[in-house]
Amino acid sequence: MIKDLSPNLIAASAGLLQQAADDKAAYQKFFNGMLKKYGVDSPNELSREKKKDFYSDVEKGWKHDES
Repeated sequence: MIKDLSPNLIAASAGLLQQAADDKAAYQKFFNGMLKKYGVDSPNELSREKKKDFYSDVEKGWKHDES
């Protein structure tokens, strides 16, 4: 079945998968940095109010493509 796909489609798909993996790794690094900034290993360690602040800071700080 895959052998029936065009090489261009396969290459484009592979590129998209790699980009998604790179984006996930970058987000994970950013998120872990935010955890460190807040002095915790997990957002569950934060109080309800601090957790709201944490996720607000994550949303403001993460540069992502919204298209």
